[in-house]
Amino acid sequence: MPQNLFLGPEQGLDLLVVKRLVLNHKLTLIGAKTDIDGVFHGPLYYYLAAIPFLLSHGDPLIISFFFIALNCLTVFFLYGLGKQISSRRVGIIAAVLFTVSWNCIVYSRWLSDQPLSIPFSALFFLCLYRFLRGSRRDLLFAAIAFGLLTQSEFLNILFFYVITIVLVLLFLPRFTKQSKGYLVFCGLVAVGISIGTYILFDLKHQFLMTKSILSLASGTKGYHINFLQAFLQTVSAFSNAFANTVFPVWYPGACIFLFVAILLLLQNILFKKMFGDSLRFFAITQNDVVSSLKSLKKSILLPLLLWLCIPPFILIILRHSILDQFFVGLLPVFILVLALLIELFWQKSRIFGIILLICLIGGNVSMWVMTIPQNKQLFFQSTQPDLRYSDELSSIDTIYHQANGKPFAFQAYTIPYWEQQGWDYLFWSYGQKKYGYLPVAEKARILFVIIQSDPSNKRFQQDWLKNTVSKWGSLQKTFRHGVLTIEELKVRR
Repeated sequence: MPQNLFLGPEQGLDLLVVKRLVLNHKLTLIGAKTDIDGVFHGPLYYYLAAIPFLLSHGDPLIISFFFIALNCLTVFFLYGLGKQISSRRVGIIAAVLFTVSWNCIVYSRWLSDQPLSIPFSALFFLCLYRFLRGSRRDLLFAAIAFGLLTQSEFLNILFFYVITIVLVLLFLPRFTKQSKGYLVFCGLVAVGISIGTYILFDLKHQFLMTKSILSLASGTKGYHINFLQAFLQTVSAFSNAFANTVFPVWYPGACIFLFVAILLLLQNILFKKMFGDSLRFFAITQNDVVSSLKSLKKSILLPLLLWLCIPPFILIILRHSILDQFFVGLLPVFILVLALLIELFWQKSRIFGIILLICLIGGNVSMWVMTIPQNKQLFFQSTQPDLRYSDELSSIDTIYHQANGKPFAFQAYTIPYWEQQGWDYLFWSYGQKKYGYLPVAEKARILFVIIQSDPSNKRFQQDWLKNTVSKWGSLQKTFRHGVLTIEELKVRR
């Protein structure tokens, strides 16, 4: 992890907020900003990060380990879900698939708020299934998990509110068996944890988020693409997310798994009673349809199908461009439907089921070996795959050794441009802790320029070095750590 942890400007910005939260007691009602102006994720990530921050004096590596550990809990949640939905073997298969899933490992290493959607979505559905199976108290646990899930990623509010409302309507008799007071209490817990901080933030800031969301919905903020583009983008991103999660080495094969799994879900939920074992496509009667719709509300697989299908449907309706992380809350359901598919094959032929499972494990492990040790094909690091945390720390060590206790300033060329929050945080969490002082904000006699290699904009970088950096002072020494070059300048008076 010290060689592979990615700590860029966004991670630095988030950790500076956590630093102010812990050391200056500046509480926050919102989290990191989304790609839409005026819309933010929930602050849950900041408050969770405060725990390892306190234990490690803000060490990013320890904070990263903490969130990896949270993601690892999904192994147990998926095992429990597999048992609730089908059998202990399905639970074991799901847990094994999650353990080796390349996409799940990649997300767990991303020091950001969105990966929290993985454990909390699995926990929410585990509690929900237990409630539907008869455990009254699990409705409250589901409400808490729902709140945490929707705090993890702003889009989860839209996805999982719709999913939950549909599920409540379809399984209404199960909910109406509870006392009204208990239902109201669970509802208030879910809504309070979910959007309580947003409501307080909006009341404090003249409904900033509400206005931004309304502008986005009306098309005056951001932009809309046509339905065909939205459909194609969503299907492409959805199938790509599924492939990366279950079988990243062979995209067509993963798409076949996805298609077959959805068909089997539909057959077991709706078509089984309509068509029977012989699938009588051309002999459907009105009674068949009525019987099928009645069985719909009783199917234990229905929540799984809604979890899988409602988010992409909503994204198509919204008609906005798709980012990879929009589907992070669906990674557990991808694994569950594949586990059910393997179970079906296992029942037909144990040998074939075992071979299929071994192939999926091998595909994910081989992808891990080919990419993760080299930081390749990681979407959150795509613009700077060779930037390494260990090189950042080595650069800071070099700067302090060369400064030799004297005041110094620094300027960093970063991607994106001039976003120094990552370096600001590292000089505080690592440099000050080890060497006892920070760079000065004003000009000092010694200036260190940290230059990150930027091959895609090499001409721009060279012009900046020639026309700007050279005027700051005379070059004394040059050092290099990985893709980072450190130039020591003696500042001109």
